[in-house]
Amino acid sequence: YGSLMNLQSLKKTVPDAKSIFPALLKNYIRVFETESSTRLSKQNTSICVLNIRENQNAFVNGICFEVSENFFNDLLKREGAYELKEITITSLITEKDFSAFVFVDKFNKNQEFLFDDPAQMDYLQICIDGAKDFGEDFYQMFLETTFIDDCKLKDVCELKGML
Repeated sequence: YGSLMNLQSLKKTVPDAKSIFPALLKNYIRVFETESSTRLSKQNTSICVLNIRENQNAFVNGICFEVSENFFNDLLKREGAYELKEITITSLITEKDFSAFVFVDKFNKNQEFLFDDPAQMDYLQICIDGAKDFGEDFYQMFLETTFIDDCKLKDVCELKGML
């Protein structure tokens, strides 16, 4: 639901990722709020990365993929601020439900979004480019279902002249 949607970013950690498809996760919201354990600002502090939180009547889009045992530990290391949680997702292609795992913030160390930091903006661009990889509808859904504080990403980006 974040930088792993970006196929280039995903393949750096999981080069043999397969069975990749767009999916929907119901009853969750996506929000920039988590203190990154691997991405640092120009002041050498953690940037803000995406998380999901349970929220009835909400949904987020993301991608589902298979990861082999060869790269599973690399994926866990990359996503060090998160723990795995078993969830049910719906394929946006077949509309079938699947059991899957998602990363959820395990430390609850919130971090403010750093609008003036290049590393923060780079992470945002990686996520946006990843959403664009799956088509215009998927991208628009990403903008509508992603939040910075209580504001939709689409509104924040328009306000800041980022789109």
